[in-house]
Amino acid sequence: MLPRGVKFAHAAVLLFAALLAFLSLRALDEGVTIGASYGILVEDFGGGAASSTRAIEEVESLADELDVNVAYEDRDLLQGPGSRRRLYLAIGDPDDPSGSWLKRGYPEFSRSLTTEVHPMRELRGLDPRGTYLVFGPQDSARELLATFERLGYRVTLFSQPSLLDPNAYFGQKGELESLLIMIVAVVMTVGASVVLNAKTYGVLRLQGRSFAQILGRDMALIAAFWVRAAALAAAALFVYNGLSRPAYFGLFFAVFLAALALPTLVAHALALAITYRTRITDTIKGETSGTLAMLATYSVRIVAALLTLAVAISALTSAREVVVQQASREAFARIGDASVPVLTGDPADREAEKRYDRKIGAWIHGAESRGEVIIAIRPDVESMTPPGEPTLERDILIVNDEYLAGQTVLDASGRRLAGPREAGTKAQILVPGSLPRAEKDRLASSVASWLKSEADLYGAELNDREIETLSTKPGQRVFTYGSRLPFGANDELADAMLSDPVIVIIPKDSDILDGGYPGYATQGGVIFKDPQYIKRAMSTGVGEFLIEAEPVARRAATEYWTTLREFRLALFNTTAALAVLLISAASAALIYRRKNTQSLFVKYINGWPFAKAHLSLLILEATLALALIGWVLKTTVSRLLTERELAAQYRAEGIPPPPTEAVPLAQWQPAVMLAVVVAGFLTTLLVLALSQGVMSRRQAIEE
Repeated sequence: MLPRGVKFAHAAVLLFAALLAFLSLRALDEGVTIGASYGILVEDFGGGAASSTRAIEEVESLADELDVNVAYEDRDLLQGPGSRRRLYLAIGDPDDPSGSWLKRGYPEFSRSLTTEVHPMRELRGLDPRGTYLVFGPQDSARELLATFERLGYRVTLFSQPSLLDPNAYFGQKGELESLLIMIVAVVMTVGASVVLNAKTYGVLRLQGRSFAQILGRDMALIAAFWVRAAALAAAALFVYNGLSRPAYFGLFFAVFLAALALPTLVAHALALAITYRTRITDTIKGETSGTLAMLATYSVRIVAALLTLAVAISALTSAREVVVQQASREAFARIGDASVPVLTGDPADREAEKRYDRKIGAWIHGAESRGEVIIAIRPDVESMTPPGEPTLERDILIVNDEYLAGQTVLDASGRRLAGPREAGTKAQILVPGSLPRAEKDRLASSVASWLKSEADLYGAELNDREIETLSTKPGQRVFTYGSRLPFGANDELADAMLSDPVIVIIPKDSDILDGGYPGYATQGGVIFKDPQYIKRAMSTGVGEFLIEAEPVARRAATEYWTTLREFRLALFNTTAALAVLLISAASAALIYRRKNTQSLFVKYINGWPFAKAHLSLLILEATLALALIGWVLKTTVSRLLTERELAAQYRAEGIPPPPTEAVPLAQWQPAVMLAVVVAGFLTTLLVLALSQGVMSRRQAIEE
């Protein structure tokens, strides 16, 4: 019979491989249409673009000519990402698996995704922009791309995720960490189980069995165990989705099983070899060759400590993000269907870029002047800091008077603000009243200088007399509508609620921001109160640059649930890593006790104090703890100092420093590592103390 620990480890291997295969394939199925090789994104109209009917007819004709299947993919954004997908299919190769989807339906793996399949002719007369999937070779995809270009559309070719791409197997954040933790766990469990079961293997050696025979016996028992467990996994999948996508699931399962099982089997063989280095008479007593066993155990211990540190920091970061996003959920719920326009990508050339800026800017300006638009822009404070001065340590939010109509902002006396109070004022700067006078003046001066430079850049006029500065009531939390900082700025938490920010009010009849509207829209800083305004514009001249109206509240909800799932996985990983760490600490104590059974018994009956009796192990534990803490402290300080020096160099040259790439909460890593090593040290002491009496009584009986 296999040791119980080995059985448990292989049960965990099979269960976890099946779980990772399920999660990865479900994420892949919800993210892409499985089976397609390439995709073509049709983004906007060019001059003289063909009609929708002609474009769809050309696609159908080309699919038939090239003997490939082509599908137009449409996600129902109103139902939320990943909840509903429509495929409009042109069949040129009925023998391809996708050729049966019109009759049999799409073979969905995930139960949370609904995929409807329609013939492509139903798209005639509708907007042909979007994503087209090619179920065939790259040459066919290029033919389709050339066809759209000939019809006057701007197109981009991209490849679909391949099963040879590692990203296909780790579709969700934290899965790789989970795999590493499980590998460490099962390797440690199997190794410790075999070593601690030395007496059983000693009996097999007395019976004349060689190392190869004993190892072969164990492998045969493990294989039989795998077959039974795989049958149970297949039955569970059949209950979930009728055994959909069995080939894909089998491939994913095999990859994860190999990643988990190979280290486990190697650990089994190495542990068995360690028991063979011990004399048979000693193994019958349960003793082992302790040096190699202790070396292997502490190697696992170091890996477990580093893994625990990494996943604990990840869990703390995710927890902080969840708390931040929870604080703004009520504010998002109050804004109803307010939406942001989803714009096309970068224009193809300079002329297209000018047309893009002109049309988008004029469209947003017109909508704002009619009271349809809320402005909530988060500029990069680095760009607003005058050269040579310390970075402004305060969030800044630029809004219009429509923002103030929906959100409460109070002045220093507690009165609600509705916009500039004096005629002729083109901008109003609101500075937190709790700040010292000097800091208020510095903030107001820096923001005013930036506003005047923006006005000059876009051909507007703004002087100091047209800028009003007021103080706001301290302790206010201001809603950003989920807008983001500009690309490249450090927006680690993306907090939708800012505490006591500097607020800049630009009335809707002002022209200061006109030239920056397209850029602000890509940040989510231009919010339309009615999404129908965006949808109606899609059929006008500006429609070539519009993709969809995305509800702000729905986007925030999607981000929140994504963050919450990541936090749960990170918390699971942290718990698992901590369990591995504690088990490795316990294993170290047990192997140490098994290795030194005779000498520890002598020390016990002679009344040696606990610390003196186990001095060698305690010194080893202390050395490990100091080494880990020292290494983490050194790398953390070095990283933070390097980033600070780099930022200082950028600021000295008058350039905003790039966002830091440090691990979130990096400054807390030494404290987390201290907690990790203390937990392992205490576990080792506890196991030694609890096992000392049992060991002594058992040894006395044997003697």
